[in-house]
Amino acid sequence: MKKALVFVLIFILAFAAGVLLILKFWETPREAPEAGTFKGPVGAPYVRGPSAPPPASPTN
Repeated sequence: MKKALVFVLIFILAFAAGVLLILKFWETPREAPEAGTFKGPVGAPYVRGPSAPPPASPTN
């Protein structure tokens, strides 16, 4: 009887740890993508930060 109780406790702890890990990694990353990897709606690369160069005009 005692072995079954220990087994159930270990199972519950493992299940809870698994759920916590899944919830931890399920969130979408809040970090913005690296510069140039994300293409905007017009196709221009997305660059974060104030040091981003101005977008090239389509007339050039």
